[in-house]
Amino acid sequence: MRVRKTMVAAGAATVIGLGSMVGVASAQTSTTGTSLVDKISQRFNVDKNEVQKVFDEDHTAREAEREQRYEQRLTQAVKDGKLTEDQKAKILAKHKELEAQMEQKRGSMKAERDAMDGKTEAERQQLMEQRKAEMDKLKSDIEAWEKANGIPTGYLMMGGPGGGMRGHGGPGGANL
Repeated sequence: MRVRKTMVAAGAATVIGLGSMVGVASAQTSTTGTSLVDKISQRFNVDKNEVQKVFDEDHTAREAEREQRYEQRLTQAVKDGKLTEDQKAKILAKHKELEAQMEQKRGSMKAERDAMDGKTEAERQQLMEQRKAEMDKLKSDIEAWEKANGIPTGYLMMGGPGGGMRGHGGPGGANL
């Protein structure tokens, strides 16, 4: 029963982590197509490129902090005997691979969001179901990878895209 709860928690965290990427991207563009960068630039009469530079620097700094916390949690899991160094290395490599895949998807996700305004409710629902199916497949793929590599469930995405579990625990809901 505990294993099942762990798997459910890890799956939910994965979906939340990936879904939060959509939220971050949509925060920069409103439904009217005017980005937050544009609004700030216009409101304060500041060069749009300078505003974008601040957003990009902040994003880069936050991403570096997340990655550092993620590696620290994995290191602690190794110290606590929950993971081996080999497992940690595999997790970090897979994490990097998933990050690259998600970075590639960000552009297409923005285009999909921009196209939502012209869609009917049925078309929007179909797109949301398609996204959910993609997330479910990714979750299944991650679980299969964890099993094939002897990785305890939940470590791969605990600090991944969008902050993963956002510090609310690791495998089994326990803070690492």
